[in-house]
Amino acid sequence: MKLGATVIVGLLAIMLAACGSNALTSGAGIPKTIPAGMSGTWIEAHPSVAPPARWMGAMAYDAAIKTIVLFGGQSDVPGAAALGDTWTWNGTIWTEQRPPISPPGRWGASMAYDPRTQTVVLFGGEATTSANRVAILDGTWTWNGTIWTEQRPPISPPGRAESPMSYDPTSGTDLLFGGIGASGRLGDTWTWNGEDWTQLHSRVDPPPLANGSLSADITQRTVLLFGGAGSNLSEPLSSATWTWSAADWSNRSDAIGPSARDSTAMSTLGNRGVLLFGGSALVGPLGPRGDSWLWAKSSWWRLSPRNSPPGREGATMVYDEATGTAVLFGGSNPFLHKLLGDTWIYQPQ
Repeated sequence: MKLGATVIVGLLAIMLAACGSNALTSGAGIPKTIPAGMSGTWIEAHPSVAPPARWMGAMAYDAAIKTIVLFGGQSDVPGAAALGDTWTWNGTIWTEQRPPISPPGRWGASMAYDPRTQTVVLFGGEATTSANRVAILDGTWTWNGTIWTEQRPPISPPGRAESPMSYDPTSGTDLLFGGIGASGRLGDTWTWNGEDWTQLHSRVDPPPLANGSLSADITQRTVLLFGGAGSNLSEPLSSATWTWSAADWSNRSDAIGPSARDSTAMSTLGNRGVLLFGGSALVGPLGPRGDSWLWAKSSWWRLSPRNSPPGREGATMVYDEATGTAVLFGGSNPFLHKLLGDTWIYQPQ
């Protein structure tokens, strides 16, 4: 039996090697033919200036001015845990913006680009109060490339943090799901149309989740939801994949993919699919995950790039339309008691 297992493992290794160092496997772990344009590589950027280390920041691509916007997050600096700084990435360098007015510092906020108003919208988050307690926030702010403006829509979601938000390619609005509010985890769905929030009601909803990941799937014209932390103590982390289309959620129970986790970094890769990296898991090797996955052709594929960022949770990742790459920044490795401030670029091939 030992010999047979060794032979099988050896054959699998040969098959993977034949696919190249950027081989992919299906979620079930069986090597398959790599569809064209699905492989890629990670490259660490070394800008001369970069934002301070943080995790749970908010980041979005500002298509109007072709830059990535980073706001806030949580630092490990005593007395300054909730960051309120604004940075932009132009594909080469980070630049700190100093607008006259900014949202109060926060971490775990939701952020996405709104093509209708050509602004970046920021919602919610959490911060530490003067009494050293955590407060859940509920404000809506927009960034026009120069200044932040607080919006006062007539209807607004209840305050929340750790709630993913993404552009919906079908409706042209921004979709927000779940998170954690004052009374616990949430499972509601909202859209922002540039002027107001509207709660949507699907026939079937994902369970209440915090720190899930949400991204537009441009090719399928859907929004992809993966993972998150639920309220079920026996299964606290989710490995479920859901898609949003035509104002309805669908449970993709047929999609075998990444293990259960939350706090992953996920972003669209344009017409190549959706990229997922890392996250926090309660089982397996010590430390946060450091694996890369691609959602394409309605299936999960595990990537095996030659180089990868160190494992992390709570990082932010956004697709840079101008360069055709995904940009990953920051995060945390709690096992090393370390916040990260590095910048990585995923270059599709």
